[in-house]
Amino acid sequence: FDVLSIPDDAIMMTDSSTTLAGGYYVVRNDLEIDERIVLTGNVHLILCGDVVLYAPKGITVPADGSLTVYTTSEERTNAEENEFEPCGGLCVCECEYPYFAYDENCTSAAEPYSAGIGGTQGVDCGTITVDGGVVFSIGGTDAAGIGSGAQAACAGVVINGGFVCTNSGAHGAGIGSGYNGTCGDIIVNGGIVYAY
Repeated sequence: FDVLSIPDDAIMMTDSSTTLAGGYYVVRNDLEIDERIVLTGNVHLILCGDVVLYAPKGITVPADGSLTVYTTSEERTNAEENEFEPCGGLCVCECEYPYFAYDENCTSAAEPYSAGIGGTQGVDCGTITVDGGVVFSIGGTDAAGIGSGAQAACAGVVINGGFVCTNSGAHGAGIGSGYNGTCGDIIVNGGIVYAY
């Protein structure tokens, strides 16, 4: 994606964008959404330039839907030097971006048994794809950072690029399943990935 290829019908995200139907959504300025974001279809999230979307309560991806994250900017993701900008960022935890998701300064604000990005307790989730950008995500207790909540399934996770750092709230995978849950294929085609 580049700025010129953003679909004309893309919807601008605001701080009240807590329910997203299928389609393209664009973040053009730093934005914080205090409630958990709930998707109801196949959602494409486009982060413009070096903006950051803070969604500390998490993002729910339905079993019959999906989430794909893009950035419009050239990626510069040298993990050793903490070079994340000018990439767009998605921060699903409580911290001062760009701390790593495993940093002691970062904590989960997701409900217990709910993934940072993915499913909730006993409710399956669809496929989550990261095509670019910086994604930090911490799950709630017994849930994955990215993937399923407790006692639920995730269709799968695909990482094609960017910098992804995730952490379970405890008793779950950084990327994959929560406690007593399952996850489909986890495919890493590119990017830098840290999962704890």
